[in-house]
Order: sequence, then structure tokens, then C-alpha cells
Amino acid sequence: MLESYQFVLNVEDKEIRNKPISIWPNPMIDNINFSLELQDASNVMLNLTDQFGNNEIFEGSFSSGVHNIDIFETSSLSPGVIFYYLNINQNIFTGTVIKQ
Repeated sequence: MLESYQFVLNVEDKEIRNKPISIWPNPMIDNINFSLELQDASNVMLNLTDQFGNNEIFEGSFSSGVHNIDIFETSSLSPGVIFYYLNINQNIFTGTVIKQ
């Protein structure tokens, strides 16, 4: 005999805000730039990872304002989809870019 189950899923509405970052070029070849708009002094960690687990990592501290993180050397990353993980004072932003 089959039993039936009822599942209830509650979803809270959350305000979706624009990410305080711009990324270019996308697709990239050898370098990529992340522009950050920071409201406060911030600790920043950026991790780029390819589909094989190869990483490029940047860490730094910035004052409030607009700052650029230029990654000029991405030769350790294979062409294809690159995943980024950006941590700004424990606020996490993730996404993908393409490497040609």
C-alpha cells in the first residue's frame, strides 16, 4: 500500500539588491577586473576556480569607495567556465565568467 505525504515549503521574501561589483571582460582571455563599490572599510577575499579545481586567490583590505582588483595572471585556470567566490566582510557573492 502506498502512503501519501504532504510537504509544505515556506519561502520568505527577501529584498534583492544589486551586487556592488562589476566584472570585465567577460569572456576573458588572460586577465579579469573586479570593480568593487564599498560602503565601509572592508576585508575582501576573491577566489577564482576552474572546473578542475585550479585556483587564483586575492585577499586585501580596502577603505570605503570604489576599488579595482586586477587579476593579470590567470594561466593556471583552464579555458571554460570560471567560478568566482567574493567575500566582502562576510557578505558572499558568487557567479561565473568564461575564460577563452
